[in-house]
Amino acid sequence: MKKLFFFPLLALYLMACDHADLYVSPTEIYSYSEGGTFQIYVFNAQELKVEPDKDWITTSVKVDEEHAGNAEVTVQIAPASSKEVTTGNIVITDTKQQQAVTVAVTREGRNENSYITISPIELAVSSDGGQYKIQVNCEGKWTVDKDVNWVSVNPGVGSGNGTFTLTVEPSDKYETTMAELRVSSFGGSKDVTAILHVTRAALEVKTFFVSAVKQVIFSTGNLQYKASTNEWRFAEEQYDIIGEGNRYIGEYNSGWIDLFGWGAGNNGVKPYQSSTDNNLYAPIGQDIAGTPYDWGYERVLRDETLGIESDQWRTLTYEEWKFIIDNRKYSTFAKIKGVYGLLMLPDGVEPPETVKVEMTQGSTMGLYAVTKYSDAEWKLLKSVGAVFLPCGGYRDGTTVIMKRIPDGLEIYSGSYWSSTSHYKLDADESYKEEAAGIGFLFSETDEAMMISPVYSDFSQGQSVRLVKDF
Repeated sequence: MKKLFFFPLLALYLMACDHADLYVSPTEIYSYSEGGTFQIYVFNAQELKVEPDKDWITTSVKVDEEHAGNAEVTVQIAPASSKEVTTGNIVITDTKQQQAVTVAVTREGRNENSYITISPIELAVSSDGGQYKIQVNCEGKWTVDKDVNWVSVNPGVGSGNGTFTLTVEPSDKYETTMAELRVSSFGGSKDVTAILHVTRAALEVKTFFVSAVKQVIFSTGNLQYKASTNEWRFAEEQYDIIGEGNRYIGEYNSGWIDLFGWGAGNNGVKPYQSSTDNNLYAPIGQDIAGTPYDWGYERVLRDETLGIESDQWRTLTYEEWKFIIDNRKYSTFAKIKGVYGLLMLPDGVEPPETVKVEMTQGSTMGLYAVTKYSDAEWKLLKSVGAVFLPCGGYRDGTTVIMKRIPDGLEIYSGSYWSSTSHYKLDADESYKEEAAGIGFLFSETDEAMMISPVYSDFSQGQSVRLVKDF
């Protein structure tokens, strides 16, 4: 679109003339096919009349109040409706002086890719996601590009007027999420693009009762640490485990670890510590709940999935772990992305209609089948707030045990610290002070033993999953 200007010196000269002829600038307007807005400047008009001769040309006049006889004509050219070049005229007349000037208007014809429109251009979606039809109007070929992976389009290319289906996945974040889709057409007289903005509502916060009156939110990944940068984070996915990588534990390790000794989060107990001396960890016989030994104590951590950043993360006590497990309506032993683990649904939440979640029997020991979930099923479970505790093995010094083979049967184990120190009755009937957590076992036949307390040496490396009071 061309923007035209007049020369101020010429304008001043014309205004100085008492009986100058009608002067109009410009006398030609050239428009691309999409039309646009143009300006015509008029000088020395005593009685002005402006008449376009085509209905795709509209005009409005603004008279200069300070300089009689001068005016500005705004010309609006509508987009072309055909492929042909169209012409028209705007006759500007001074009826008192009986003078007229004709402004010639030329508009390009609509060519391939010269325009593209979509409907709607703004879309508000609930946290449940959904499918939507998007209308495309275009003469040429078009493609759809997106900037996030939680939307998909089908088809992603087309030609001429048509539609595509936009699928928005259910949200797994506790913050509003945005997406931008660009529908573009290339290769014609010019490249054109239309933009669709999608706003997906935040997921409703899902909680777990840890007592009759207290609720928590689980982080959406196990705790991880990198010694070389002294950096803490939550795993990107709930099924992420470091596994054998934990054997590289040490002060200068540039990889991530996720199996920690008792209280190895702060207050002098280094997260990268691998000694098997129990006395080098959090004080024996004392709980670490609410102390600097707790892995989450006053540590600012951002859960990218939840969209929550806080310094109020903490470790559950053993009693809270047991309350969650014993009061769960829906929980099951599961295998997701090839990783064994325990899956639990929040309080008051029903499984998606198309996904089966077995009900376990609290902390009762027994042998149970393992449910294997597809990627699509796991996405649906995440959308209702499912928590998955992956089986990450355990560490003894720098040795990582992902599986054991008693009597020739492969057994995979998962164990999670609590913030509670317990007494355990030894074989000689003496009491030994040990830290307690929860654990579960999986066999090679895709069966699992029920959740049970784990009493382990303080030096043993175990998984940590933090929560935040709600």
